Amino acid sequence: MEKFYVVWVRRKGEVYDICAVSVLPDYIRVSTKARASIGSQLQKRGRAVYAGTVRVGAITRTKSGKDVKASTDYEIGYIGGYSNDGRTVFLDRRFPKILVVGGKKVSTVESIARRHEVVEKWMIDDGFSYPYSHKIATQTERRYVEQLGIGWYAYDKITKKHIRIISKLGAKKIPKNLDMSPYEYYGDLVYK
Repeated sequence: MEKFYVVWVRRKGEVYDICAVSVLPDYIRVSTKARASIGSQLQKRGRAVYAGTVRVGAITRTKSGKDVKASTDYEIGYIGGYSNDGRTVFLDRRFPKILVVGGKKVSTVESIARRHEVVEKWMIDDGFSYPYSHKIATQTERRYVEQLGIGWYAYDKITKKHIRIISKLGAKKIPKNLDMSPYEYYGDLVYK
C-alpha cells in the first residue's frame, strides 16, 4: 500500500479533517474520528484509509500526480512553477534536467517539477499559505530524493548552486498561464 504522510490536521468537534501527501505524489483529504498527528503515516485501499492495519476513515478528496504534465519549455523566475489550473508544472528550461549527486543521477523533472511543484500547487489550491505549501512540497521532494539513496544536503547544495546561476539570468520566455501566487506572496510582481 502507498504511504501517505499527514501534513495537516484540523479538529471539527469529534471529527478530524486530515490532509496527507505521498511521494508518488498523490494527495488525499480524510475525514476520521481517529486522532492523527502531523508526520504520522497512513495508507489507502480504495477510498478507505488505514493507520497500520486499522481502518480509520474515508477519503473525501484525492489528487494524483499522474494527471499533471511537466514542461521544460519556459524560463521560470523561481526555477519551478505551475499553471493556474494546476494541470502543468514547469521547470526552467535552462535548469539541468539531470543532477549527479554522490555518483547517482536524479531527474530534476521528477524531483522538483513532479514532487515539489505539484504538491505546492495542490496545497495552495486547497487554501494553504504559500510558505506552508512550500514547506510541505520541500518535504515531499526530500523524501523522493532520499528514496533514491541520495543524501538531501548534497542534493540541496547542488540544486541551490544552479538556482543562484539561473536566477541571475532572469526570465524572458514565461508561460502565459503561470500561477503568480509565490510572486504575489513575496511582492515580486515583475512578471505581471
